Amino acid sequence: MSSRPLVSSTLLLAAAFLSLVACRSASPAAAPSVPAAATTSPDAVSATTLESRAMLLLMADRRLFDATALELMLSGPVEVRRALARTLGQIGDPRGRSLLQGLLVDTDAEVRRAAAFALGELGAGEARRALIVAAVDDDGEVGALAVEALGKIGAPLGEVRRALGALEEGEGWARLAPFLFRFREPEMVTAALAGLAREEVEVRAGCAYALGREARPEGVEALRALLADSDPFVRAWAARG
Repeated sequence: MSSRPLVSSTLLLAAAFLSLVACRSASPAAAPSVPAAATTSPDAVSATTLESRAMLLLMADRRLFDATALELMLSGPVEVRRALARTLGQIGDPRGRSLLQGLLVDTDAEVRRAAAFALGELGAGEARRALIVAAVDDDGEVGALAVEALGKIGAPLGEVRRALGALEEGEGWARLAPFLFRFREPEMVTAALAGLAREEVEVRAGCAYALGREARPEGVEALRALLADSDPFVRAWAARG
């Protein structure tokens, strides 16, 4: 069955959406005797937000990238920007990279988290510098998701570790260790061995998982030693390797 009618109807919906938003954003005509300032009622804002989110769901479902409609939503309310970041990752179109990089510096932490994750899903190597900056974001979850994205796009682990050096050491490890396994290079073993010397259980568990997942010869002795670790999760990941 041809997909042409489906695509055409989607484009018509997008056009209708843009027309609706344009009409709602226009200033109302002033009364003859009393000039009125342009205002937008809460109900109108809520309706526009719902329409925007519905359009994003449609685009994600059909993997449709409409640059004009998507760019318009960058200036939408926070709920729309959060949905926009998630949708760009779901659509998976490389053209969404620049929009996601803009969302990566949004004032809302949840928007930044969604943007960091989506950039990793896109495999957007061109976003490496933006993600390096995001790795030291004030929000720890944004930073951790940026580190994961850097691993997914193949960024050098050494560069990531140098960037994390700007943070307090424990915070840097908290962001790196859970996603150390994403870095498929020899330096991963060196980093994991260093992390195993830390006191934080979460850091040791992440490093043990990275070593066990790859099962590199250089990490075998360290994994054996972890079989006697006091934490059951660390022992479990060590046993897996």
